[in-house]
Amino acid sequence: GRFEFWEASIASQLGFGAAIDYAQSIGVKAIQTRVTMLADRLREGLANLPNVSVHDIGTVKCAIVSFSAEGISTLYLKTKLESKGHCLGVVPSSSTPIDSARR
Repeated sequence: GRFEFWEASIASQLGFGAAIDYAQSIGVKAIQTRVTMLADRLREGLANLPNVSVHDIGTVKCAIVSFSAEGISTLYLKTKLESKGHCLGVVPSSSTPIDSARR
């Protein structure tokens, strides 16, 4: 077989367990409230910037914020924001063709 199912990363399993314990100690509802507030604040701030478009849709939004900035290199924007401590992922619209078409 291609995969060896009897081997497992004990460190990953322990880390996942610790993450679950931590989330439960804070409370899932408290986490949701906090990340929703932060994402909403980010969307509002981005919407007020020139040449920036926020692409999130739906009545209930998650903590993932999708946006684009006209005239700014994606790589530059990612590097600049990460240097200021922000966690940023870049996904081209070609990777999400069905979702991107709706936005």
